[in-house]
Amino acid sequence: MENLKLAGVGKRIVAIIIDWVVLLFVQSIIGTLFFGGVAASYSSILSGGDPDPEALTALLTAGLTQNFIMLAIYVLYDGLLTSSAKQGTLGKMAMKIKVVDGNNQILSQGTSFLRSGMKLVSGMICCIGYIVAFFNKEEQSLHDLVAKTYVVNE
Repeated sequence: MENLKLAGVGKRIVAIIIDWVVLLFVQSIIGTLFFGGVAASYSSILSGGDPDPEALTALLTAGLTQNFIMLAIYVLYDGLLTSSAKQGTLGKMAMKIKVVDGNNQILSQGTSFLRSGMKLVSGMICCIGYIVAFFNKEEQSLHDLVAKTYVVNE
């Protein structure tokens, strides 16, 4: 732990923004391919007309389904890339940072997926779990503290 070259919070924030852009692109493709027809078919809901209860239910179900798919894609994206030889997502690779355990080693898939799931929790209430990184000397967010991981410079 002492000889780890910790990545700063600024680099981590830029990496998160890059990952958001990547995932928003994926989400737009999924939304267009799988759910675009649902929204187009029920444009009366969107234009303020009287909503048909069945149409509204179909639209809400499509939206929830898309959100569930995106959460699964996010956890897979983050979990698999972080436990790979690259040790990080595309954003982390671009910023030349990686995620390691306390021994400066690649994460196991279990630890990586625990960290990925906890990242969802970190962002749930006003990103409090991420803000924690500003207040500890290892600059660990909540998900890093739980998974006992560190984000370091390459």
